[in-house]
Amino acid sequence: QLLINTWASIATVTGSFLAFAPVFTTALYGIETEKGTFATYLAEAIGCVMIGHGITLICATVLKTSVQQALGYGILVRLLFLFKSFFINVYDQIDAETGFLSVNTAILSWCALSLLLTGKGNPFVAAKTFSTAALLKASLMFFNPIKASQKFFGIDVGTDDMIQAKALCKSLGLNLLTNAVLMMSLAFNIDPHRSVGISSLVWCVLLGETT
Repeated sequence: QLLINTWASIATVTGSFLAFAPVFTTALYGIETEKGTFATYLAEAIGCVMIGHGITLICATVLKTSVQQALGYGILVRLLFLFKSFFINVYDQIDAETGFLSVNTAILSWCALSLLLTGKGNPFVAAKTFSTAALLKASLMFFNPIKASQKFFGIDVGTDDMIQAKALCKSLGLNLLTNAVLMMSLAFNIDPHRSVGISSLVWCVLLGETT
């Protein structure tokens, strides 16, 4: 349990720095970004995914909430980030297409608010459906960030001047993939502690592929 608490704390703290101070935090990792760029957006997105991951870990293993609540509260962080990005016109600033993002926001809203948090409908069907879809999306972002960025954002990260964005897109894929494995494990009724172990193992194995 101590390891899980430590993992959750690291994910939440690191995620908070990325979400609220992306330029400063990415510089610590040797990645230079500028405010209002696609790279900075990706760094903020990574941060929100990490915060949500930490919240899900804490809810599932420490607070002992229901699985649907643990998943719902974790997803809620990402949903708020998407709403904020639409509200302050971030996607216009970074010249991103919003077709896929709009659909993704609608699905997140359905899962987090209508099903996972309120318990209406069938929360576990929603959790299984969403986590499976998230796993496929995350896999594409991690293993083929250029194609994923073009498909999901309409932005080409294959050029020399977008190398930082490409690296961050791959990192976002890694974090989304790890989180999707955790969500899927919980949704399919695997013990929370085992779910954490499985997702952590995936993160450790795939981390070497980012270098």
